[in-house]
Amino acid sequence: MNIPAPATIKAITIHQPWATLIIAGIKQFETRGWQTNYRGKLAIHASKNTRYIDDLLKTMYKRPYKRGVDELDAWERTIYEAMLSMSAEPEKYPAGKSVDAWFTTGVILGEVDLTAMHAERPPMLTKREEILGEYGTGRWEWQMDNPIMYPQFIPISGKQGLWNWTR
Repeated sequence: MNIPAPATIKAITIHQPWATLIIAGIKQFETRGWQTNYRGKLAIHASKNTRYIDDLLKTMYKRPYKRGVDELDAWERTIYEAMLSMSAEPEKYPAGKSVDAWFTTGVILGEVDLTAMHAERPPMLTKREEILGEYGTGRWEWQMDNPIMYPQFIPISGKQGLWNWTR
């Protein structure tokens, strides 16, 4: 798969591991405290901030082997199961991508279609989505469909809010 021809599209910066989970099709909803009227192609940029992913990867590499998968909390277990799922389907993800590479920071990972905003929990919300999102009063659920992971991630600095990116 090739990256589409140059065009300017909207982008959003998201912390890891959520950015990868969206691009992998494992997480469909991004929760935010604000909404947008924009609908269409949306590039997913993985934030350079590693505060969540550093702890998570330590947990993923150590805890399941030392104490057992059953002792992971719901969030950790959901991420762990997602990683296993990604590992089991290498044809869906670019060749040569290791677990560490999937959670790269400071890059455009791919794109999705931003199709809807939900002011309340969407009726199709799964247990996994509940665990991976921050749902509650004042939160907006951004519905993201048709994720495409680029064969090579594109290093770039992100920005807050929606921003324009020329691919």
